[in-house]
Amino acid sequence: MNWLQKISQGKPFPLPFNVNVDDHNLGEGVSKIDDVMTQETADEEQRRYEDIYYLGAGQFGIAADLGNGMVLKYIKEPTEAVESERVMKLNPSCVTKIHEVRQLQDNLWGVIMDKVRLLDPIDIRQVTAMRNLCVAGSMTFREFIREARVKEFPTVDNWTEHLFNEYVEMMSCLRANDVYSHDMHGKNCGHSRTTGKLVAFDIGDAGEAEHEREKGESGEWS
Repeated sequence: MNWLQKISQGKPFPLPFNVNVDDHNLGEGVSKIDDVMTQETADEEQRRYEDIYYLGAGQFGIAADLGNGMVLKYIKEPTEAVESERVMKLNPSCVTKIHEVRQLQDNLWGVIMDKVRLLDPIDIRQVTAMRNLCVAGSMTFREFIREARVKEFPTVDNWTEHLFNEYVEMMSCLRANDVYSHDMHGKNCGHSRTTGKLVAFDIGDAGEAEHEREKGESGEWS
């Protein structure tokens, strides 16, 4: 579908792609980005990325698929843009590769990154349980499973030591690079399409990273 066909359909929001407003699963990020994106910016983004389409939304941002193995995330927080630029320069192996951070208008940025393979529902539950139980290098897989059974997490019988080790390695790398990691649940990470490693794709903002670093230095994180 070309750009003229797209804009002739009309959009409920000034966004560069169609969004189903009747979808009750829309993340809060849709309305938050809609609040700041102008129609001029939306039209310019459509011209720039002809094959762009809505991928999903979180609490603060909205993601689009560019159709070439890349994802474009729209964000409105300056501190998140600052953190994205810092991580882009570091390029740690535990974060999906960030290619560009571009300011589109006042209080709106676009972050282009590699698309990852999302986790399946069982793996999402395992990673979220590891986050909730504050899994660190000092906890073994057997101890984790035992604690998860006590907490009555579902699908424990299908969890794997391989994913456990991947998560521990990713978290160690995130903390070594001062990347915000405390909210690294199963929907904030996936597997790199190039390396196969477990990587983060939602890294928070500079303020969160600094706060986590201070807590780590005070010994609050395990």
